[in-house]
Amino acid sequence: MEIAPKIPIAPTETAKNGIEEPASSAGEVLHILVIRLSAMGDVAMAVPIIAALLEQYPKVKITVLTRAFFSPFFLNSIM
Repeated sequence: MEIAPKIPIAPTETAKNGIEEPASSAGEVLHILVIRLSAMGDVAMAVPIIAALLEQYPKVKITVLTRAFFSPFFLNSIM
């Protein structure tokens, strides 16, 4: 399996264990809002990108805003 390249999402801080984490003010959790209301192909392609972000940055909170019709893409994924 090919390893996906790191996705830069924000300035990072290197923790004591050497793993870079997204920097946030006062230790707050970084929250990302993904809005995708149309174009089923774009919605489908967003799922693996969001999954990769969550795998790489498990402390990041991601909220997805989409039409109810597209919710199965996100409900049945690893997110």
